[in-house]
Amino acid sequence: FNQGNHSVDFNSKKSVKNNTEKKPLSPKLQAFENKSKQNTQNALTKSKELKNNQSLANDGVSIPMEMSF
Repeated sequence: FNQGNHSVDFNSKKSVKNNTEKKPLSPKLQAFENKSKQNTQNALTKSKELKNNQSLANDGVSIPMEMSF
């Protein structure tokens, strides 16, 4: 009987945990996450552009193959 109580308790705790994980983010958090994603994207783009500029400077006019899309 005691064992049964424990397992029920465990299950209810588990389902609560799952609910919080699946819950959509609050608008504020969502906005923050989107902004940080955007920032990461911008940083990646910037570094790609910098690399591009550098290789252009190094190779004169020719564009390295890995940079052509």
